[in-house]
Amino acid sequence: MEVYTVTVATGTSEYSGTNNYIYVTLIGENGESERTLLDNPGLDFCRGAVDQYKVTSHSPLGSVLLVRLEKEKYWVEDNWFCRYVLVEHSGGQKVQTFPCYRWLIGNMKVEIREGKAKTLPDDSSPKLLNHRKTELQERQKTYRWVTWAQGIPRCIDAETEADLPQDVRFDNEKRSDFEHSLQYALLELSLKKLAIIFGRSWSDLDDFKQIFWKLRSPIAEYCMKHWKEDWFFGYQCLNGCNPRMIHRCKKIPENFPVTADMVQSSMAPKTTLDNEFKAGNIYLIDYSIMDGIPANTIKGKPQYIT
Repeated sequence: MEVYTVTVATGTSEYSGTNNYIYVTLIGENGESERTLLDNPGLDFCRGAVDQYKVTSHSPLGSVLLVRLEKEKYWVEDNWFCRYVLVEHSGGQKVQTFPCYRWLIGNMKVEIREGKAKTLPDDSSPKLLNHRKTELQERQKTYRWVTWAQGIPRCIDAETEADLPQDVRFDNEKRSDFEHSLQYALLELSLKKLAIIFGRSWSDLDDFKQIFWKLRSPIAEYCMKHWKEDWFFGYQCLNGCNPRMIHRCKKIPENFPVTADMVQSSMAPKTTLDNEFKAGNIYLIDYSIMDGIPANTIKGKPQYIT
């Protein structure tokens, strides 16, 4: 008889815990363990809890390949968010980590693999290969693309947030924070509108610091402070929706009407545009692919990408 110590971690956000039945089965190289109800004295699977249980097997399983989690309704339906499962072999000789980070909704069964970031060529076990195939088929059914309008990229097939799987929605805490921030922002903008009517409008970027008195964030403050710096510009480009638009320049493109004299005042002391080209410090974002697309017009003024 082999005895395994299984540690189960419940999510930390609101409503992550459950009072439903939770079962676990360990799937190893040499077979499966007993289907075990996870039940300790007192409350199990509370929000943020990390609980330990004993799971037995009639024979050694070898390396554990998969952990099967099952949730069954008890009186009322109660969703559960599992963070991870740890499996400790007999004698503590080996501990395996199985990330989950998903919601179990309704009478549901999931199988999770060890968190080793393996790719398809790394899997040799028929059990893991079949698990990978089954998971791919399930995700193809869950995440579908739809053509919203001809000529634009396809979007996910969902009318509202409620149509999306629970795992990709904002959690309750984040939704509450958004709603509170929106209400506060609308109130501030209403007050600002009155101030502008009887005062003056915004004339430069520094005025945007005064748009919101209280509703600020460390990220917004950081962006306001560093947006002029080259490294931050590059960071934004490489982490944007199309990081392939930025390229290193070796010379001024023929269709780019800029001369060395025009940018000399922006250069560091004792350097020239030609020197910076040779050093590989000049980058360009070329939006020529968008040439001919009509620009949006706001209050009679065309709006352009800069």
